[in-house]
Amino acid sequence: MAAFTSGVSRVLLGLEANPVKGFLQQQRILINSRRSNFFFRHLGETTQHNENYEYEVSKDPKEWAIVEKLLPLTTVPVPEIKSHYPSGWRPMKEEALKLPYFVERTRNYMLPVFLHTSRKTFETKTSISKIHGDFWGLFEDLEKHLEEQLGEKILSYAQEGNGKIFFKGDVVYHVEQWLLKKGF
Repeated sequence: MAAFTSGVSRVLLGLEANPVKGFLQQQRILINSRRSNFFFRHLGETTQHNENYEYEVSKDPKEWAIVEKLLPLTTVPVPEIKSHYPSGWRPMKEEALKLPYFVERTRNYMLPVFLHTSRKTFETKTSISKIHGDFWGLFEDLEKHLEEQLGEKILSYAQEGNGKIFFKGDVVYHVEQWLLKKGF
């Protein structure tokens, strides 16, 4: 802030006499200089829009088909059933419905497995949501599988009311592979 005004102009403006008053005056000068600055000029301007537009209503199906292509989709389309998908995505199998527990897909047909990272401590945890049926059975089976895969016990906790399971660390890959193997 001190570099903004030279020593001579500070004396002329009376900024030296009272430091608090001088600081407030200096802030006023900065604000006024922003208003006159080319890059900040648009912030104080308001524009009036002409609301008397001429328009034409068309009920022609050919023209409306073009408009429908431009509109965003309101729902996610159901994916086509294929033997192989280029992205590696796999649909749910019928075998999954026979298990005592069920993991529902998200509205985009993806597995509800997420990685959360804390901003302060950078700790990571993996969460699985949308669990239905035998909640504790899924929790025990998945915990057992992760212990076998990683060779150590993983800290975990469950929220049965919310249908969520949390594991400490980044085990997203292992959880997703296990869920896909089960058919979810």
